[in-house]
Formats: sequence, structure tokens, C-alpha cells
Amino acid sequence: MLVLELVAIVALIVSLGRVAMVWANAWGLLLALMVLGGIALPLILRWRPPALAARWPVAPVLVLAGGLMLRAVIVLSSGGL
Repeated sequence: MLVLELVAIVALIVSLGRVAMVWANAWGLLLALMVLGGIALPLILRWRPPALAARWPVAPVLVLAGGLMLRAVIVLSSGGL
């Protein structure tokens, strides 16, 4: 599911074209942090061997925080249009 979310985000940015330049500031940095922390890191944690997996539910928390950050970036950056 996280891979599909990553594909959807890339498709969104490509479909925006020049309007995506709105994210060429702090909003873009937050979007990049969301992609790294909310999608890539949970995927890496999921693919680790079970013996090395953390006992704390880190991946679900990162996914939830990444989703919240994505929604905040989409909604709050629309003011720059």
C-alpha cells in the first residue's frame, strides 16, 4: 500500500506541472520529509529480518505521521497559488 501511495504522490507532482513550483520552498521540504519518513522508512523497517525488527510499533506511527503531514502540506500550501 505504501508503494501505491508513493506512486500517487509522484503522479500528483507530475500532473501539476508548473504549479508544483509552489512546493519549491518549506512546503517541499515537508513533503520530502513525509516521503522519507512516512513511506520509505516504514518500508525499510518492514523488509528487515524479524530478528532485527524493533519491538516498538515505529512503522505504524511513522505512516500515520506521514499521512497527517501530507494532508497538511496539500491543504496549507494551496494558499501559495
